[in-house]
Amino acid sequence: MMYKSDLFESEIEAIWEQTIKWRRHLHQYPEKAHEEFETANYIEHAIKQINERLFVERLLPTTVQTTLVGKYPGKRILLRADIDALAVLEATDLPFKSLKPGLMHACGHDGHTAILLSVLAILAPYQDRLSGDIVFVFQAAEEVAGARELIKTGFLETIDEAYALHLWPELEVGKYQLASGPIMAAGSWFDITIRGRGGHAGRPHETVDPINASLNLLSSIKTQLSRKINPLETHTFSVTYIHSGEATNVIPNNLNFGGTIRTLNQQLLLEIRKIIIETLESYAKLYGFEFEATFEIDGLQAGDAPSAPLINDERLVKQLSENLSKHYGKVVEPFTPTLAGEDFSFYAQKVPVAFTMVGAAEPKESGEVKANFGLHHPKFTFDETALKWGIRLFLTITLTMIGEHN
Repeated sequence: MMYKSDLFESEIEAIWEQTIKWRRHLHQYPEKAHEEFETANYIEHAIKQINERLFVERLLPTTVQTTLVGKYPGKRILLRADIDALAVLEATDLPFKSLKPGLMHACGHDGHTAILLSVLAILAPYQDRLSGDIVFVFQAAEEVAGARELIKTGFLETIDEAYALHLWPELEVGKYQLASGPIMAAGSWFDITIRGRGGHAGRPHETVDPINASLNLLSSIKTQLSRKINPLETHTFSVTYIHSGEATNVIPNNLNFGGTIRTLNQQLLLEIRKIIIETLESYAKLYGFEFEATFEIDGLQAGDAPSAPLINDERLVKQLSENLSKHYGKVVEPFTPTLAGEDFSFYAQKVPVAFTMVGAAEPKESGEVKANFGLHHPKFTFDETALKWGIRLFLTITLTMIGEHN
């Protein structure tokens, strides 16, 4: 006889106050990628409070792992939460807002961590009835592709399946979104410097104006992309910063700009880079400037995984969708792929994965979804009830591993 997911409801309620405490503490004390030392220590302490006999390992200095080792043979699955925050000045009026100016959990990672700690707390007493192992990974630096370095540790070599979630402010609480295939983008940041020759703004003919050249260059890059890439291939080229000059009457020597390229096709990422470089070379000859161009995908070291779309495994998605529907009714909707990035894609290059969106928007009384500030916004927040649905998701995944044994 297997345990039914509804039997966990009393346990979810019993842990609920602690779930909220975990989330709000983490929200008040955010740390950016690779600097999550206080966060990792807090998570390790929480794990020991759940069960002091659990072995806690630091896969990397700020990535924490613990495992519920089953008493009986079975598969070995992994559940992941990301723990890093963003360099964002929080603008919410939450009573537990960030106490670290310029840092904020603006992507819901505080919620993801509280969810995974809660699941560990609920499942730990079932360890002697567990078939297989459940690995809990609290991963650092998701916002800067920290998983690329993490997989070098070889921690995925014994994993059969891996699962993760994201609180999704565009979806109402009580709903999930799932899809198989590529659902999130491969990407590469880029940084380009145009080196011209400055001079008097009233005598532009004596200069090599990097601003004028760059305006035309950027327009041409977008035109080239629109004409050299199949319009049915999803992609984007976004410039997110431009720096040049300080005075109103001086044409500067240099201009620096950068941003990101995204696509659901790994090979297309390389093609976009090629088009950008070719356009730079052409405009350098036309305007007489020199340039330096750096792309994230150029700097890979030996053993580094290339950026790739996050590809959900068809079998795992089908199985999870069916199980969620079985236990909770019509809660699963199809997910439309997005060009947002997610470093769980590196896990997907090694093992079958299922990444699920968990509704976090509060529904209005009319049944419509309340307008929410999006991910990475200074006023981003979410309905904390969504945490229960994140817990239910992970418990549904692990449910078949828990049985009655004599």
